[in-house]
Amino acid sequence: MTLGEQLELAIYRFVESVGKGQGRTVDITTVTDLIPGAHNVDAVDALIRLHDDGYVSLVRYDAGPNPVSYVDMRRDNGA
Repeated sequence: MTLGEQLELAIYRFVESVGKGQGRTVDITTVTDLIPGAHNVDAVDALIRLHDDGYVSLVRYDAGPNPVSYVDMRRDNGA
């Protein structure tokens, strides 16, 4: 199993540990620390893959009163 696959599985288990369909607030450091040797870029890539495959939904919280859905955000793919 690749590092990315290990991280995806660890993230999924972590998110689902509070209950199926329940929201969970998490920061990138917590996600990165799930697998020894993982870096922030690995965690971000794994989160994007899980989201794109429909396993998790991502919501960004900012200073405003309402969360912003990840799908409503402009994605920067470095292009």
